[in-house]
Amino acid sequence: MIFGRRGVLIGLYTALAVPVVAVLGSAGWLYSDLYMTADRYEQVLADASTEQIPTEPAEFLRIDLPNKSSDAAPLLIALNKQWQAVDPDQRTKIQNHVRANALPSETQDPETAEILALAQPFIKLYKQAANKPDSNIERDWASCESPFEPNYHTIIDISRLTCSYAIGQARVGSSGEAFTTLNTVRKLGQHISRDSGLDGLALHSLLETMSLTAAEQIMFLYGDRPEVISQFNNFIDSRKTAPNIVRNLEGEAMRTIVVLSEPDSHKNRIFAGAKLSLRGEAFQKAAAVRMTEFWMTAIGTVRAVYPDAIASNEAYQEAVLSFQDQKTPSRVVPSSIAEWNENRIRSAAALEVRYKMAKVAGKLFVQYHREGKFPATFSELSISTSDPMTGDPFNYLIIEGGFQIFGRGSNGIDEDGQTNGDIVLRLKDGVVSNEGV
Repeated sequence: MIFGRRGVLIGLYTALAVPVVAVLGSAGWLYSDLYMTADRYEQVLADASTEQIPTEPAEFLRIDLPNKSSDAAPLLIALNKQWQAVDPDQRTKIQNHVRANALPSETQDPETAEILALAQPFIKLYKQAANKPDSNIERDWASCESPFEPNYHTIIDISRLTCSYAIGQARVGSSGEAFTTLNTVRKLGQHISRDSGLDGLALHSLLETMSLTAAEQIMFLYGDRPEVISQFNNFIDSRKTAPNIVRNLEGEAMRTIVVLSEPDSHKNRIFAGAKLSLRGEAFQKAAAVRMTEFWMTAIGTVRAVYPDAIASNEAYQEAVLSFQDQKTPSRVVPSSIAEWNENRIRSAAALEVRYKMAKVAGKLFVQYHREGKFPATFSELSISTSDPMTGDPFNYLIIEGGFQIFGRGSNGIDEDGQTNGDIVLRLKDGVVSNEGV
């Protein structure tokens, strides 16, 4: 009986002790992860600088900054100021009329000529900025709550306006000038991303996609003209505006380290699409240490394969997965930031796929203008149709009102042309679109 009571008491004490030990163990784990990681803050930042990972704006700044005569930044500032001074309804009206003027039509709205005249100063200033050899765009590196790229919305608006204007140039027979205009959109994208983080990379990829889509639209509408075919192919082959992914990663590394290292970064802030709640200096410094460690690994692996955008994307994805496999409290926020940036890297890889698709689409358009229909399969084309991201042939479907070409995208899964995973070039009802990453 006594033995039975002792057994019950021992069992009871053991049951009560297990949660206590677990709590103490968890507390010890949390302490060692957060506080001991935070203690390495100064050393890790020094190690990053040694490995040429910038940890503050001064380390990211270029030595060869442009002089005033070659700097696009003042023109971009002026463009933003002038465009934003226009009433929003009037801006929409300008966009709509320039877009309508781009499409074939036997009649023209009498108001269109007047609206085109209003659009000209913005397009002219945009071109002047793009044709400058360099840019020194000032950025708020500590910004967490607003679009990071200065003049973001204006650049998007005027880029769309300029692409529509270029299609209109081709419509009236000035296709050479049209492709020159589209090249300025690509060049402006390079200005935007040259000294930026990954938001600049995403914007650069977007502008190049806009210009490429407009070039394909010109080819569909006017590819029956021999000069348009050669100009289109030259536009694809002469590209000199590929993003500098390593530079963009270095900018993003510096920015995230700066933000996580700020004394007040424990306050609730919006950053990288998530709400940060780092309460306390130890949490803040531990997160900065882990973020820095991630960037040392990720940038190191990307440097080894750059300038291959597709290999750079794969290297970054592998770095994210490896970092997330090591599950500790100090990695929660850095992991979220690293994962949130994946689509930005993918946008540059997708851009390489789009250029390959454009070559294939060019052949499709040529055959369409010659025979009045698109070929049933790729076998009728004398061109490689392999997806540079997977090595497999692109998928090709004739659809009502056109066709679509698609590849499997970064996830490697064939989603039948769904743009949540596939990279898609589509012609439908006379309109070309490029979608997906």
